[in-house]
Amino acid sequence: MPLLDSALADAVGGPPRYPANHRQHVFREFASVIYMTTGSAMVADWISYQHYDYLAMSPKPPVTMVEYRLWEDSDGFIDWVFEAFPDLSEPTQTELEAAGAIYFRRIVAAMSKGEKWAFAQFGRIRELALKATEADKSSDPESLMEFWLQDESGWAKPPTLKRKIEGSAPKAKEE
Repeated sequence: MPLLDSALADAVGGPPRYPANHRQHVFREFASVIYMTTGSAMVADWISYQHYDYLAMSPKPPVTMVEYRLWEDSDGFIDWVFEAFPDLSEPTQTELEAAGAIYFRRIVAAMSKGEKWAFAQFGRIRELALKATEADKSSDPESLMEFWLQDESGWAKPPTLKRKIEGSAPKAKEE
């Protein structure tokens, strides 16, 4: 969880804000201007832009990469820096769930229109999900693919399909 501004942290009972010094505040503000102007999120770019004289707000003397890396080693510094760059922060669980739902709905919509690529993509997703489920079942080492290929499974399989699948079936781990 990113660190909060001190007033907000007090209001919501959150963690204390990173105790940034004046130089770090100046550099973060400078970096946010460079990011908004150029789109660069690279610290090396922020450091090199400090050497242009027309940028009066750049820290004096310029921050070096060594100095910045020392700052990065401080607990809470990276969270504090990225408060100024919310679009660069990691997606939240809510955003991941929303993206997954949108992705799934669009795959299903494309399948309903008969789009072959959507069926292939859904098959890959389903296969990965089944593999993950099977990996979690430590008491049952037999994979779903192996079960499906067995004659006792009750599945009717054309011989050509069975050969294709057997050729791509994952090998059992040797113990």
